[in-house]
Amino acid sequence: MTNVDVPATFAATVTITGEADEVWAGSGECVWVDAAHLVPGYVVSISARSAATTSFAPLRVESIETSSDNGAGTCTYTAYFEAIAANQAGYELWVSNNVRQQSFTADHLKSGPTYRLEGAGPPPDR
Repeated sequence: MTNVDVPATFAATVTITGEADEVWAGSGECVWVDAAHLVPGYVVSISARSAATTSFAPLRVESIETSSDNGAGTCTYTAYFEAIAANQAGYELWVSNNVRQQSFTADHLKSGPTYRLEGAGPPPDR
C-alpha cells in the first residue's frame, strides 16, 4: 500500500450549439464560417487555468436540423467528461480545431454549460 492522495474530481457535460452556416446531417459535420468546423469525434479538452491538469472527451452529435435551402441549420453537440480535477481556480474549454470558450468555474461546469457558436453567415456564392 501507498499513501498517495487521489485528487478529487467531478463529472460534467458541456453542450456546444449554434446556427451553423453549413450542415451535413449524414456525417454530423457543421461549419460556422470564420468560427468553427466541427465533426463527431473531435477531441474536446478542459484544462485548469494553471494548465497542470487536463481532461479530454470526444464530441458527440445530439442533433442537426437543416433550417433552410441554403445548407444552414442548427447543430448541437455534447462532450461528457468523467473526471475533471476539482478545486481549481478556473477552467478553459478547447475543441480540437482550437475553438476556445471563455473560462468556467467548477460550479458552472457542474451545471452543464452551453457554448453558443456564431458564424459569419453563408458564403456569398450561396
